[in-house]
Amino acid sequence: MSLRNTRVSLERALSGSADLSVARSTLQLGRFIKLRLLGSDDGDMTPEVWAYIGPRAHYLLIPMTYCSCHDFIIRSVAKGASDYCKHLVGLELARRGGKISEIELSPDEMLVVVREILKYRFSQTLRRKL
Repeated sequence: MSLRNTRVSLERALSGSADLSVARSTLQLGRFIKLRLLGSDDGDMTPEVWAYIGPRAHYLLIPMTYCSCHDFIIRSVAKGASDYCKHLVGLELARRGGKISEIELSPDEMLVVVREILKYRFSQTLRRKL
């Protein structure tokens, strides 16, 4: 797996050469949240960090690059069996279709949210802010 392969494969899937029904089902639920640092704007160099709020777990995403779900970590990173997961596809569909939400977090809150999701696969801090 490489970053280039992930991006090329995602673009190919989004252009219509793959079944996206599973990824599309996540769009109706408004589960993708852009995590913005307080005071940042779209023109600065702050990386885009997103959260997927699932029914059983939360995941962190970096568009076209990374998802913290087990499927991506195991199948894509460890085994190289796939270049992306349904969450990365769903995020791109949400971004392109304007079906997103945003939340502003202080740097301390952002750090807590990221740590909670990576450690527990759930962020109480993020749930409270929503």
